[in-house]
Amino acid sequence: MEPLGGSENPSSTTVHTLQLAGILCGGEGNILVRTRMTFSVDQGVTIEMSARAEKPKAVQLVMSAIA
Repeated sequence: MEPLGGSENPSSTTVHTLQLAGILCGGEGNILVRTRMTFSVDQGVTIEMSARAEKPKAVQLVMSAIA
């Protein structure tokens, strides 16, 4: 997966949205991922992630790799 539109460079020290696109091996097709990360001294890092793909199995694979 590769970052899209310069989203690999955070503009804030507390909130960052990273957009990724890639092609999964094994014929699972294309996938897009949006990850929003927030940092708080009290709670640490919180990640909110959503994914879209041609096949549901691809979404499950990516989400389970992070969780």
